Amino acid sequence: MSDSVTRETVLDLDPDDAWHAVTDADQLEQWLADEVEIDLVEGGDLRVRFDDGRERHGTVEEVAAPERVVFRWHPVPEVELETVVRIELEPAEDGTRVTVVETGFETLPVASTQACAAVNAWAWEARLDAAAGPVMIAA
Repeated sequence: MSDSVTRETVLDLDPDDAWHAVTDADQLEQWLADEVEIDLVEGGDLRVRFDDGRERHGTVEEVAAPERVVFRWHPVPEVELETVVRIELEPAEDGTRVTVVETGFETLPVASTQACAAVNAWAWEARLDAAAGPVMIAA
């Protein structure tokens, strides 16, 4: 089992709108979590909340608009784990390809690594499927 998760989708959006969809808090609330706060600067805070009470906290590591955003967060609050999420955007024939790579699972024991990576792979797949659906871009 790999110590990373990679998922991708193509958004039917031009690169600027796709960038907005993966970096703007209001847009992230449509596909990533119920509430999102993000200070989109290197060193900025990230807070993701779900209606069931779960929260994830992180720090923005890199912002290279409109190609890449990288953040470090704690994806499983009950486990001492910090992973790095790299979201890359590139033009595609049908819009903009969004690739998400999450790394850092190797710090867990082997069984936990496999379980956590599998759950996060499923979660990114589901979230990117939601993002690829109708994305509403606020004016």
